[in-house]
Amino acid sequence: AAQAVCICEQLLKEKIDIEKVKIGIENAFIPGRLEIISKEPLIVIDGAHNEESARKLKYSIEEIFKYDRLILLLGLSVGKDIEGICKNLRLIADSIILTKAVSDRAMDPHVLRGYFKGQKVEVTNDVKEALGMAFIQARENDLILAAGSFYMIGEVRKEILCNQGPVSGF
Repeated sequence: AAQAVCICEQLLKEKIDIEKVKIGIENAFIPGRLEIISKEPLIVIDGAHNEESARKLKYSIEEIFKYDRLILLLGLSVGKDIEGICKNLRLIADSIILTKAVSDRAMDPHVLRGYFKGQKVEVTNDVKEALGMAFIQARENDLILAAGSFYMIGEVRKEILCNQGPVSGF
């Protein structure tokens, strides 16, 4: 953000009101990027669909959130860097539920299972079932993280927000 402000000042040849920049940053919102869609239970969604975004998601979850256990709902699209995504997210997951979106591009969740050897993994064929499993597993201080394809997290978002309404600030 600071670099963007500096570039704008150079291009416009004038100072930018920093208070307006602060307000803009505070109000910035990208659906599906570290988005809290429920507080009870705590559910976060993120469209981490490559190694770099999975690494950044892992870092952000570790730095921002406090929880006892992390339940990962993961669904990916065909052609993505499965190994890179899984190697990062497996490090923060206490429980893993693999699923798939209603999309022609959705990867079979059974294929993903091999990337989580030695960890507790459950496989479902739809997002609704995956959410049900996550709710059953979740205890009071747990975090449910839905990550992977935007198709999959979009379904999670719709399912949760349609049933409870928008979530206010964290």
